[in-house]
Amino acid sequence: MRTNTLRCGYYNWNPAFIKDSNTGELRGIFHDYVEEMGRALKIKIEWVEEIGLADYPAALESGRIDAMCSSLYVTSERSRVTDFITPAYYVPLHLYVRADDMRFDGMSVAQLNDPAYTVAILEGGVTSIMQRYYLPLAKIHELPQLTSPAELFTSLADKKADFLLYDRFTFEDYNAHNPGRLRRLTTTTDLHLTGAIDRIVARYEVYADSFLRMAPPYISATQ
Repeated sequence: MRTNTLRCGYYNWNPAFIKDSNTGELRGIFHDYVEEMGRALKIKIEWVEEIGLADYPAALESGRIDAMCSSLYVTSERSRVTDFITPAYYVPLHLYVRADDMRFDGMSVAQLNDPAYTVAILEGGVTSIMQRYYLPLAKIHELPQLTSPAELFTSLADKKADFLLYDRFTFEDYNAHNPGRLRRLTTTTDLHLTGAIDRIVARYEVYADSFLRMAPPYISATQ
């Protein structure tokens, strides 16, 4: 409020935040969102530096930035040192494997918690947090925190890992340039999130309201 300026850190993750490597131009969902918020509050937005997901708490603590202005997964670990605003949207994580690898069909995340398998993770990202909590026995192939998330899929395709957990947008972006190399493991949760089960039930629901649908996990019971 003293400077009328919000000094922002950011993390390059398409489409939430995009930095053009040639021109340095910044854009993306969260870039535009924060800029719009600045206009509403009559505060100047200053994009100070790109910061790794493991380093942004220290940047806040030292005063290098006032806020981390990119999208982040809310976790208990991160909530110990930072506050989060109301979610702008939700991004589910899915399991991905190589297209010709059938070992994991029908398996749950719990079954993947095995030293026989290697998971690709991004240092300091939600993938590393998920690995520590849910896959502590699995081997890891870790990429540096400022590496493009698309490199996770490249590592999987190159057999440096057996599977990974990540969002569908990043996968589809990778798949558009590398078709047929990887695939998403479909689970019951995936089918609920995509509406597939709802469509299947509706196909046979002769009498209206015969079956109650499962509420997606991002919708509260009161809504």
